[in-house]
Amino acid sequence: MYALARKDHLARNLQRMRNQHPEEYKFFPQTWLLPAEFGEFKKQFGDERSRRRKPNRKTFISKPEAAA
Repeated sequence: MYALARKDHLARNLQRMRNQHPEEYKFFPQTWLLPAEFGEFKKQFGDERSRRRKPNRKTFISKPEAAA
């Protein structure tokens, strides 16, 4: 239950299942575990200068590890 109750563990397990079964596990949004995957996150959305040039900004939900 611990592996599902914590947000970071749940995200990691869902990503593993998505890698193994991509068609069955496409129901949850793309997820990054920060700060470990910050490079991948930044690569996906570009740096600060390129974001300023683009008028449509994205909204992100950030949840702290092991916190309410």
